[in-house]
Amino acid sequence: YGSRAVLDRVAHHLSLPAPPPTSVLDLQAIDPAALAPGQVSAQTGAASVAYIERAIDDALAGRVDAIVTG
Repeated sequence: YGSRAVLDRVAHHLSLPAPPPTSVLDLQAIDPAALAPGQVSAQTGAASVAYIERAIDDALAGRVDAIVTG
């Protein structure tokens, strides 16, 4: 759960490989162009809630076995 574009941008910035496309469920909950790395915003908070709520729904429905947050 997350933004594929944000994860790709961070991976590129850190010279790391991007996660495989099938490993990220992108809910389109955030505009990656509007992000400022290291800055907290209402938009990032709302996206975080959307990702966690969807993960909980998927866990309760048996679509995933566990949820891990960091």
